[in-house]
Amino acid sequence: MNKINIGSLNIEKRIHLDKFIPFFKKKNLDIIALQEVCVSDVGKISEKLKMPYVVYQAMELNSHVTGPKIEQGVAIFSKYPLDKREAYILGLERIQTFYFLVVEIKILEKSIFFGTTHFPVTKEGQVTKFQLSVCNNLLKVLKKYPEIIFMGDFNAPRGRKVFDKIKSKFTDHIPSIYKTSIDQNLHRVKGLQYMVDGLFTTNNIKINNVTLHDNISDHMAITGELLL
Repeated sequence: MNKINIGSLNIEKRIHLDKFIPFFKKKNLDIIALQEVCVSDVGKISEKLKMPYVVYQAMELNSHVTGPKIEQGVAIFSKYPLDKREAYILGLERIQTFYFLVVEIKILEKSIFFGTTHFPVTKEGQVTKFQLSVCNNLLKVLKKYPEIIFMGDFNAPRGRKVFDKIKSKFTDHIPSIYKTSIDQNLHRVKGLQYMVDGLFTTNNIKINNVTLHDNISDHMAITGELLL
């Protein structure tokens, strides 16, 4: 059985480039999903990781860190060939578009669909009608894929309606020992105990050794082993 190393991280734009790039290189990941990635940084990240990519812009914003307007979105990097790719709009809110990015990745003689998304943030992780509509749109899209892995920042705490709506239909691979995916050292708000980042699959996919890692970004990185 082959082990494919996968990972996901909300990188908080370009604040933590010096942390997460060396981390992912050390982990020797085969497939990586990133959220809040600056479009202008993707080429540099790809070059350093030596991994081709697909990226979709989600919004243009003024950053308190970078000053001028920047374009940020979601991206998938892979050491294996990236084939078919789709980006589904899950919702629109002012200037922000919420996408579900899916790529077909050819691993050895098998094709795997791998997706990532970044859900809208809500005050104190509460469920809103808009976030719930984004979730419902995602679930409609996922019906197209009999086998899929998807990772990302869902901004919806485990144990509440949005996260658990996804969990009711897909396998949640984040071990229950983890109570939060918010980094307790690097996030601007201290003490948040929300498990909002996820690794989900259809029930016919095997994932082992899922681990969360801190001190890389304002969210914790997720890594795991896909068994093929």
